[in-house]
This record gives sequence, structure tokens and C-alpha cells, in this order.
Amino acid sequence: ILGKLDFVREQLREIEPLREERDRLKHLVSSLVATNQSFQEEQIELQRQNNHYSFTISALQTRLEGAENQLLKFQAGDFAPKGEGMKDKKQVQLGTSEKESGWKGGSSEE
Repeated sequence: ILGKLDFVREQLREIEPLREERDRLKHLVSSLVATNQSFQEEQIELQRQNNHYSFTISALQTRLEGAENQLLKFQAGDFAPKGEGMKDKKQVQLGTSEKESGWKGGSSEE
């Protein structure tokens, strides 16, 4: 019986370092999972920002193209007054709303 008891004690001594290593690895895995989740959340936020900036850039490019086309028409003399009874016949519609352009009206000399 004493021999078996010594054998069991020896086995427990060999197992203890393995248990400590297992616990250390469990902690490491938990830490890696938390770090991965944090990175995933950051990636989602960066993707959201990227989508917003892409949409903004696209909208600005569209407005710029429209303004460039209107400028080319104006330079080519291909414009007409907008409707009857305009106060200033030099006013030219540039395709951008007055609200968007910040234009408050007036003649082209202003």
C-alpha cells in the first residue's frame, strides 16, 4: 500500500506543472479573445467611417462634375435666361441650388 501511495504522489507531482500550464494557457486564450473582439469592434467603426467618407466623396464628385459641365456650357455661350421677367438678364443658372452655393442673388458683376 505504501508503494502505491508513493506512486500516486509521484504522479500528482508530475501533473501539477501541467495544471499550472493549462491555467496559464486558459488565461492567455481569454486575453486573446478579448483583444480580438476589441479589434473587430474597431474594424467595424473604421468601416462605418470609410463608408461615410466614400459617400461624401462620391457626392462631392457628382457636384463637381455638374459644376464643371455647367461651366463648360457657360464658356461655350450655351446658356439661356431662366424664365420671363428676370431682373438681371446676366444671371446664369449653374445647376447648383442657391442654398447649396450660398449665392444670395444679384448681378454677375458683384
